[in-house]
Amino acid sequence: MVSFTYICTRISALFGNKDDLCRMGIYYYEGNEVKRDLDRAARYFKKASDKHNTKALYYLGLIELERLTDVLEYAPILRYFELARISVLKAVNSINEIEKTLFNLEKSPEVASTLFKIGYMYANDSSVHRNYEKAAQYYKRAASFGNYHAKNQLGQLLLKGEGRVEANRDSAFTYLFSAARDGFNPAKETLIHYFSNDETLNELKTHLDEPNFAAIYASMLYDGLYVESDFEGAEEHFRIAARERHPDAIFHLGLIYNARGDKTRAEEYFSHARSLNHLEALNMLSATANQANP
Repeated sequence: MVSFTYICTRISALFGNKDDLCRMGIYYYEGNEVKRDLDRAARYFKKASDKHNTKALYYLGLIELERLTDVLEYAPILRYFELARISVLKAVNSINEIEKTLFNLEKSPEVASTLFKIGYMYANDSSVHRNYEKAAQYYKRAASFGNYHAKNQLGQLLLKGEGRVEANRDSAFTYLFSAARDGFNPAKETLIHYFSNDETLNELKTHLDEPNFAAIYASMLYDGLYVESDFEGAEEHFRIAARERHPDAIFHLGLIYNARGDKTRAEEYFSHARSLNHLEALNMLSATANQANP
C-alpha cells in the first residue's frame, strides 16, 4: 500500500506542479513507496527541471553519474551539478568528487577532449556561473594531454586575462605557438589577429629571427592577412623557421613547391612535416600522390 502523501503528490504532479514532479522523481529514484526505476525518475526530473526546479537537475546528474559508461559523459553530468549547486548543497560535494576523478584520469584523446569541453563550459556557458580560473585549470590539463583546442582557448584567455586569470602574454604565446607549429589553424588565426595592429605588428618584426614569430609573419605574407601579399617574403621567412624544424613552415614550403609544379620537392617537404606530426601533411601527401597517379 502506498501512503496518502504519495497519492497526493502524484495527483499534484499530474497537474504539473514542479515541486511534486521532483518529489515523484525522488520516489522512483530512491525506490520509496514504489519499485526503483531510473527511467521513470529521469522523466519526472526532466519535467520538473523544464519548469526550473533546480533540485531536479541535481538528481538528473546523479542518475547520469550512476549510468556513466564513457569518460565523455562527465561534462554534461558536471553541468547538471553546477546548475543545481545554489539550491542543493550536496551538489558541491558531487562536483568536488568528479573533479578529483577527472584530474586523476590517465592521458588519452578522449580524456583531453572531455577536460577541454568542461573548461569551455566554465569560460562560456551563461547558464553556469562563469569561472575563468576553473576554465584555465581544465584547459591547462587538456593542453598537457596535447589537445589543440585547449591550447588555443587557454592562449586566448591568457592574452587578455579574465576574472581571476591574469593576463600573461609569454604563457599565452607558449600555448598558441605550440598549437600553431603543428598546423592548428585556429591558434594561427589567434596569433595573426593579435599581431594585426601597427604596434604589435612592428613588435613581431623585431623577432623575425625566432622561428615561431617568423612562421606567423610568413603566414601573414602568404595569405595577405593584415599585410600586403608577398610570396617571396613568405618563402624567405618560412625558410628561416624551417631551419629550426618548424613543422608548419616546412609544410608551407611544400605548398609553395606544389604550386610551382615541383611535386618531388613538395612531397619531400610534406613528408618532413608529417614526420614532425603536422596536422595536414598526410592529407597533402595523399593529394600530391593522386595528382601524380590520376
